[in-house]
Amino acid sequence: MKKVYRIKDNGFVLGLWGDELSGLGEAEVHRASKVEFDQNKQAWTVTMISGPVGLSCLAKVFPKRADALEAEVEYLNETKLL
Repeated sequence: MKKVYRIKDNGFVLGLWGDELSGLGEAEVHRASKVEFDQNKQAWTVTMISGPVGLSCLAKVFPKRADALEAEVEYLNETKLL
């Protein structure tokens, strides 16, 4: 799962958190989305909870949690919400 990071002019790194970033210094972490199992649909969903699309779901549901996590990363990378 490829993660895209952006480095701002002030040196701040924006992107999805990963433990590989823990050595870079002080972190400020905010939740961008939720990946949850929907009992009614019997599938995994991704809900964006930050940015201009706050509280919207990706249109697709996923049979596997790993697929939902990958779609979450792909969506956040493509939309540059971070």
